[in-house]
Amino acid sequence: MKQLYDKIKSLCDERSITPAGLARELGFSKNFFTELKSDRVKSCSALRLSAIADYFGVDADSLIKDGAPARVRVPVYGRVPAGIPIEAVEDVLGFEDITPELAASGSFIALRIKGDSMTPVVCDGDTIIIRIQADADSGDIVVAMIGGDEATCKRIKKEPDGVWLVPNNPAYEPMYFPNGDIEALPLTILGKVVELRRRF
Repeated sequence: MKQLYDKIKSLCDERSITPAGLARELGFSKNFFTELKSDRVKSCSALRLSAIADYFGVDADSLIKDGAPARVRVPVYGRVPAGIPIEAVEDVLGFEDITPELAASGSFIALRIKGDSMTPVVCDGDTIIIRIQADADSGDIVVAMIGGDEATCKRIKKEPDGVWLVPNNPAYEPMYFPNGDIEALPLTILGKVVELRRRF
């Protein structure tokens, strides 16, 4: 069971939660994971295994088979309103799988694109994988929050006096935000787009 503990501990680290915290979340005894780590627990019930897998969005079999979990699930949102913490947004359309290696590099969500301002790179109906981060490099495609509006996907271009949010579609005008407006609106970066998922 030590191998099972190691996999669960790795998933806990990705979520910034301790095994003790996970035990509280799932209603397990506070000593369960300690006993699992020390091999005093020789088996884990299917019910508990399923609860752990569901919490992390992984397949239960991946926890007990050799090797790391094959994929990690992230929620796909249809909209991300400004001012509401991600975990409180209820508009979840489904889930997308990302690799454990990618999951280990930060916190991730997915967003279903509406509109054509980023075509042909990102099209209406595409799903983008976003690493949650408050800043990005000039040239990155980001998801930004403008004032009280919902999230928008654009390429960011930074200048000393402000930033541009630049669409790919020439039918749309770039939006410029002087430094003073960035704080006043506010303009905030939700995260950087790291992957695109497109289904035909």
